[in-house]
Amino acid sequence: MRALIWSCFLAVACTSPNPQSCLDGTCTDPAYPYCDADGTFQARPGTCISVNCNAGEFETCKGQNEALRCNSAGNDYELTQCERGCVNESGGCVECIDNTQCANPTPHCNASSQMCERCRLDEDCTSQVCDDSRGECLAPSTIVYIAPTGSAIGNCGTQSTPCSLERGIARLDATLRILKVAPGMYAPAQALTIGGFATVYGHGATIRGSIAISDPAQVHLRGLVVEDGGLRCDKTAGQPLLDLDRVTVKGSTRVSVFGCIVTVRRSRFESQDFPIFQIADPATSVTVDRTWFESPTSAPGRGIYAAGGIEVTNSVFVNIPEPINHVTGAQDDSKISFSTFINSPIMCLGGLSTDYTNNVMFSSAGDVIANPERPCRYSYNVMSAQLTVPMNGFMNTVGDPRLVDVPTADFHLRPESPAVDSANPFPDVSLDFEGTSRPQGAQRDVGAFEYKP
Repeated sequence: MRALIWSCFLAVACTSPNPQSCLDGTCTDPAYPYCDADGTFQARPGTCISVNCNAGEFETCKGQNEALRCNSAGNDYELTQCERGCVNESGGCVECIDNTQCANPTPHCNASSQMCERCRLDEDCTSQVCDDSRGECLAPSTIVYIAPTGSAIGNCGTQSTPCSLERGIARLDATLRILKVAPGMYAPAQALTIGGFATVYGHGATIRGSIAISDPAQVHLRGLVVEDGGLRCDKTAGQPLLDLDRVTVKGSTRVSVFGCIVTVRRSRFESQDFPIFQIADPATSVTVDRTWFESPTSAPGRGIYAAGGIEVTNSVFVNIPEPINHVTGAQDDSKISFSTFINSPIMCLGGLSTDYTNNVMFSSAGDVIANPERPCRYSYNVMSAQLTVPMNGFMNTVGDPRLVDVPTADFHLRPESPAVDSANPFPDVSLDFEGTSRPQGAQRDVGAFEYKP
C-alpha cells in the first residue's frame, strides 16, 4: 500500500511544470521573464532568468543580424533586427558602413565603431568641410572650392572643378559664404581682399602674400598658414569682425588691426616682424586664447603692440623681447592670465587696470619683469627669477616653476611645481592651452598648462 502511495506522489511531482525551464521556448513566471535558450547568461541552456538592466541598453548580439537590448521597463530583454548586421564591439546594430548612411547632426561614419558621429576634421565630410564647432558637415552647394591649379573662370562649385584663389574670393556673395582652400601653396600676384560674411577653411594651405579684411565684414579663417605677407583688418564705418582659429603666421608677416573685433584661438605666431601683432586703435577689441607666440633666436621679433586693451589667456610666449607692449602707454583694461612666458620679459607701460595674474614667468637670464617700478598689477604669478619686487604685487611666488624641460620647449608642470593648485581660485577658466579641463586638482594651476596627475 505504502509503495503505491509513493508511486502516485512521484507521478504527480514529475508532471508539475518547472517555472525556470523554457525548453518549450516560453517563460510563464513574471519573476523569470527571459528564456536563455542558448545559455548566453546561464551555464544551462533553456533556463528562464530574472532581468535587471538599464532601459534601452545594448546587451549582446544574437547571431549576425539581431541585437538584444533592455526593454523600456528594465526588467526583460527584447530582440532588435539589425539591417546592416550586429557587432558586439560596435555596441549592437551596425549603424553605417560609410558616410552615405549618416547625416547631420552626426554625418561621419566611424570606421572602427561603425556608428554615425559628429565630424571633427574636414576629411570626415564628403564635402571636405566640417564645421567642428557643431560637428556638422557643410553642404557642397554652399561652398566655393579652390585649388593651387584652379581655373580663373567658372563657378568653383565642385571639388572636381575648383577655381583659383582670386576667382574663388570673387565668387563670394550672400549665398556662397564658404571658401574651401585645398592644401598647397598660393602666391597671389596682388594683395587679396575679403569682405562680407565669409569663412575660409584652409587646413594644409599656405598663402604667401597679404590679406586685407574690408569693412563691413565678418571673416573667419580656419587652419590657414599666412607667410611673408600681412593680415590687415580696417574699419571705416562699421566694426569688422576677424576670427582666427588654428591659423599660423610666420616669416615676415604682421597682423595689423584697426577698430576691429578680433578673436584669436588655437593659433601660432612665428613671425620675425616687428611687431608680430599690432593693435592700432583704442576701439579695437582683441581676445587671444590658447595661442603660441615665438620668435626665432636668430632674428627675434616683437610680440603684441597695442594702443588699447587686450585679453590674453592660456597662451605661451617664447623668446619674445617685448611680449605685450603698449606704444601709447594706454594699457588700461588689459588682462593677461593663465599664460606662460619663457625668456620673454614683461614690459609694463600701462596703469593700475593692467593685470598679470596666474602666469608662469621664467627667464634663464635676468628678471622676468623688466620694469617692476611701473604700476601694472601682478598677482598669483610664479616668477623665476625676479630680484626686484614689483610695485603692485600680491600673492606672487618667486622661485623655480619646475617645468618639465625648458630646452626642448616642454613647459608642462612637474608634480612638485609651486604652480600646481596655486592659482587665484576665483577666475572661471575651464580649459588650458591643450584643452585639458581645469582644475585637475584642488584648484586651478598657474600658467598655460594644467598639471594632469
